Amino acid sequence: MPAAKRALSISWLEAVASMAPWKRGEAVGKPIKTKGGYANVLVRWRGYEHQLPMHRVVMSEEMGRPLRTFELVHHKNGIRWDNRPDNLELCAHFQPPGQRAADLLAHAEALIKLYRWEIG
Repeated sequence: MPAAKRALSISWLEAVASMAPWKRGEAVGKPIKTKGGYANVLVRWRGYEHQLPMHRVVMSEEMGRPLRTFELVHHKNGIRWDNRPDNLELCAHFQPPGQRAADLLAHAEALIKLYRWEIG
């Protein structure tokens, strides 16, 4: 799929969050710790400053692609500001509409099709 079409299928914030600040924007200052205990990074991009969740930026860089809207990043050790790549894992929050066998099978087929190139 062409990169331009793929970029249209994700939200603007995810597109920005998926870009390494040191490649596409300018990191401004140190990471900011949120009230919830997460680390955000302030990035200056196209003349504006944006606070981006650092764990999503790190995971996106590790994956080599933007994260999808239903993908979550889990901190394995439970420490929300620990954004080392070996402490992060990608989780999908993507559920079928019902529990009928046909729905579950369609859901499984969609996941396999979506992640086939990443798992080999």
